[in-house]
This record gives sequence, C-alpha cells and structure tokens, in this order.
Amino acid sequence: MVKNHLKSLAAPRTWPIKRKKNVFVTRPKQSGHQLDFSLPLNIIFKDILRYCKTTKEVQKVLLENNVLVDGKKAVDPHTPLGFLGTLQIDKTKENYRMTLSKLGKLEIKKIDKKEADLKVVKIKNKNILGKNNIQLNMSDGRNILIKKNDYKTGDTLLLSLPKQEVKEHIKLEKGSIILLSRGRRAGTVGTIENIEGNTIKFIGEDKKIHETKKMYAFPIGGKKASITV
Repeated sequence: MVKNHLKSLAAPRTWPIKRKKNVFVTRPKQSGHQLDFSLPLNIIFKDILRYCKTTKEVQKVLLENNVLVDGKKAVDPHTPLGFLGTLQIDKTKENYRMTLSKLGKLEIKKIDKKEADLKVVKIKNKNILGKNNIQLNMSDGRNILIKKNDYKTGDTLLLSLPKQEVKEHIKLEKGSIILLSRGRRAGTVGTIENIEGNTIKFIGEDKKIHETKKMYAFPIGGKKASITV
C-alpha cells in the first residue's frame, strides 16, 4: 500500500521544498506522472503559491470546485500537477503551468488564460492495435488513439484539454524548439541544430552550441514555442 506522505529528506531533488522545515511532506496520488516530475496540490498551495497554511485550508479551497488540473476539477490535496501540466484557479482567475527552472527544480509559472487548456505531452511509445488503429503512450500516462502512422517516439503533441484534441504535432527534428527535462542543462530552452544518433546539438539562449542526450529533449514548438515555459 502506497503511503500518503514521504519523508522530506527523501523527496525528489526536483521538488522546491524546505527539507528541514517538516519531517514529512504530502505524496501525490498515483498517476501516469513520474514522482520527480509532479507535485501534489497540497504542496503547491501551501509551500509555493502560499495561499494556504494548512492541509485543512487546502481541502476547503478545493471543495469549492474552483481548481482545475489539466482542465479537470480537482478536489483532493494529493492530486498531482505534472510537468507542463496546467493549474487553473477560477476564483482568482489565475492560470499556471508546471515547468523547470534553470536549476532543474519544478516551478509554477503564470500563463495567459488562452494557454490554460493547452498541454504538450511527449510520445514515449507506440502500439499498433490493428488496421488504422495506433495507440500513442504519452509522457503523462495518457493514451491516445490515432489513424495515421506519422508520429515518432520523441515527438510531442499539443493537446487541447480535457478533450485530448490534437492541436499540433511537434516533431523532434532540426529547427524545433526544445525544453531540456533532465541533465546538466535541465530547464534550458534551445533550437535543435543537429541530431546524431542519441545526441542532439542545439543552440541555447546564450547563442552557443551545446550537446545533450536525445532523450532529454522535449519539443515545445516548431519555429517558435507553442506554450509558455
């Protein structure tokens, strides 16, 4: 049985928490998100946005049905907000996206209302289910059925949530804008210059060419980023 909490010192290094402040912190409930790439709403409302001081206050806010995660109502403090997921707070008319800082820490960035129901998800795997039926397994645990077999592992999809309508297919190719999710340059945005095997050369924000592993690249746009990160 999975516990509802974990020790602060054992929490993922990507979590932006004060590890010596409390012995335990809230564990996000099980989902398709990796533990180190998601944060429970309880931590977000108490430790990051600082809207609440206690879990009881967070529960009260959520039970007002004013909070949406990826376009769906959230009433459980253990509900996770995953990497590049969106958080909407109707009462305050605020919208946020979970992204990464240059230090590789998860951070909440304020975004415009028009972006609140848009999310970029990465294709982790493909399964052919039958004639003209292909299942895409995405980075946040969701599965999407498509007809055309022109999607590759490593590409991303810009989805309109919660309906999962595909708005854009973003390819992992030369010229694409990428966000690095792991590695020494996690949180960096750049433009792909070249792909050689499992290595990507990209032009960073400093206008210099850098290298990273292909698996760390998260395409977020073609000529320009499709979302704010």
